[in-house]
Order: sequence, then structure tokens, then C-alpha cells
Amino acid sequence: MNRSLCIAVITSLLLVLPGCQSTRLAGDSVASPRDPRASGIVIVRSYDDVFKQDGAEIPVHVEYAWDYDRAVAIQRIRDAQGRISEHEQPMLTLNLTDAEKAYAFELARADPQIGPQMQAADHVYGGFSYRVPDDADCNSRSRCVHVIASAGDGWRKLVHAIVDLQTGRVVQPHFAAGDVDPYTAAQLKAHRGKTP
Repeated sequence: MNRSLCIAVITSLLLVLPGCQSTRLAGDSVASPRDPRASGIVIVRSYDDVFKQDGAEIPVHVEYAWDYDRAVAIQRIRDAQGRISEHEQPMLTLNLTDAEKAYAFELARADPQIGPQMQAADHVYGGFSYRVPDDADCNSRSRCVHVIASAGDGWRKLVHAIVDLQTGRVVQPHFAAGDVDPYTAAQLKAHRGKTP
């Protein structure tokens, strides 16, 4: 192939590739804007401290946060002059904020597979982290958490799901399925009949 032809082929590929990156296949969902409760940098824990440096005590403010843009936990340290040092903490597992937990529960309630069970539940709880290094959905770059719903006095578990706040979806709707006893269709219908 001569040089002019090679340049023409490469140029046309460069013009076509950006269009390919933005095309969708039939059935693909359009990415919706990220929920504000799970976007940007969400500070999970912060406190004031004193560091010793060269024999002097330096007051600092320490923050632990989840950075949704980079999909990683971070530590930020701000000194009295406002200088910030930031360090990624990929192995750090952070709790959820109340807003993140509410978002996780909403994602589970909206899921077509487990939503009806979630709506019928008397208790919804969870929010504790779930991370498995070789899991495609819940590895170190995920914000996966447990969501559990139960009925009555709490002993009957209707749902145990894993929700990833990083991607905004239920990734395992039937986690620990052997420990779950969901309502039957008839029980769900009867429950809906009691709802005002």
C-alpha cells in the first residue's frame, strides 16, 4: 500500500472513530445524569487533628471521602494555611452517608425484579460495603453495598440485594437467595390491598 493511500485510510478512520464512540446499540440505555447524592466528592468522615512535624504541632483538618469521578476513596488533609494534600486510598472501605444510603434504597425500590418486595417490606436496612477483588461489578472501584428488606418483626427476609452507587444500579438483586423468603404474588397482592 502506498504512503498516500495509508494516510487517507488513517485520516478517514480518525474521522469515523469519534462517531462510533457515541453510537448506541438498540436496547442500550442512555446514561442519565448522576444523582447528586452520588456524584463528585462525597465526604464520609472528617475531623480536626494535630500532626507533629519537625518538633512543631501543626493543626490539620482530615477528610475521608469517596470520589465518584475517579471511583476511589481519598484522604484529604488541609493545614491552617489552607494547603491541601490529597491521597488516593483504593483499599479503604468507607461507610455511606445518610444521603447515599437513601439513594441505595431508592435504586432497590425502583428495580423491576425486587421493587415490589421492597415496597411491601416493613423494614429496609443495610448500606454496609460489599467488595470482592475479582468481581466485575463489586471490585475496588465500586461503591457496592448490601440492601436488605424484611417483613413483620424482621425475621422474614424478603430481599437481599447488592447495589452499586458508583454505577447507580442493582448489580445482584438476588444475593444470598437461599436466605431469602420473598412474598408470593398472592401475598403481594393482598399486601397492596391493605395499603391506603
